[in-house]
Amino acid sequence: MYPRLNYGLYDSIPNPMIKSVKELLFAGNVKYSIFPGTYIGGTIYHSYYNRILDPQIKATLLNTSGQGKYLTQIGNSADSEIEASYSSDWRSDFWKNARSQRRVYGLEFMSVIKNLSFQGEFAQLDKNERLTDVKGDPKAYVLSGYIQFDNFNFLLLYRNYDLEFDNPYQRSFSNYQRFKGTIYEDSYYLKDAVLGYLYSGTAQPQAEKGLYYSTRYQIHRSLVATIEQDIWQRVADKAQFSRLVAQLDYRPLFKFRFRIRQKWQHRDKTNELTSSFYQANETRLEAIMRLSRYDQVSILYAINFTQFVPRSRLVYNADDLGTSYVGNAGSPGKALGMTVTHNMNERVKLIGSLMTYQGFLWNFEDTDFRVFNTT
Repeated sequence: MYPRLNYGLYDSIPNPMIKSVKELLFAGNVKYSIFPGTYIGGTIYHSYYNRILDPQIKATLLNTSGQGKYLTQIGNSADSEIEASYSSDWRSDFWKNARSQRRVYGLEFMSVIKNLSFQGEFAQLDKNERLTDVKGDPKAYVLSGYIQFDNFNFLLLYRNYDLEFDNPYQRSFSNYQRFKGTIYEDSYYLKDAVLGYLYSGTAQPQAEKGLYYSTRYQIHRSLVATIEQDIWQRVADKAQFSRLVAQLDYRPLFKFRFRIRQKWQHRDKTNELTSSFYQANETRLEAIMRLSRYDQVSILYAINFTQFVPRSRLVYNADDLGTSYVGNAGSPGKALGMTVTHNMNERVKLIGSLMTYQGFLWNFEDTDFRVFNTT
């Protein structure tokens, strides 16, 4: 979390947040090699805390306005992920200061056979605090396979994380980070703006269930095609997502590269009753010139169309006020820009960009999203 503020940005948090919890952790990992390139293993960690884990969301995190919105607002349909946070009240003879604990254990395997590899991980959160009773304990697992040829590769990955699997050391694959789509995104509902880092600063993956694949094929020495698709369900609200990206790179010379990128993305496309539906189609054309010392200049032109559920309550009466620009279901967009990258030395890099655009523009590489109207 940065900046690290003990009592929040406006000193509105009554209890200090820095150095407020002590953790005593024990962990171990064992692996057994069956034959070269293939192994199985097991991992366990056990953490003790000197504070009771009792997430009282409304009392400690939300302001007066937010308390009435929590778990009730359509725009924050994933609030159940907050409600499923781990809690514990535990005493231990091993550490007299212990007031709670968290124990996670799991298995892993990997096998490499020629140009083919498989790997997987399974983990379980001991929520009932009894190792002998695994019934009802939240689970998470991820499985993947990869094959490589001279000019072609293919990656396939499946993940399934239970909603209540709350492991702060989890770093497995996901499309979104934990608490995406929750009230933590809306800092104006929190007691202090710095509490927004509960979402933006988390490294835990969101509870998801889905399939991802990626493939790359070198059609010609100067022509490369890549395809990526992720189809998943957000466990918190059962929202269905899909993102498909196809890209074609043409490199007539080493220093010149031309790229066309097409994206199809949607949420709850087949659910006619939801108000959270959206669909976005985007085409990007990019020309890149590589210079010496890894400098480069790129020009981008993009067109897109984003569609939402129409909200008639936001539309003005067109008979009285003319054409309505409020509440429209569709929003076309376009962008034109140039980016220059200059490496001053091995430690200092300068990146400058000039762009004019209207509508929606997703910048996944920078984990950023903006809506602009330059007219």
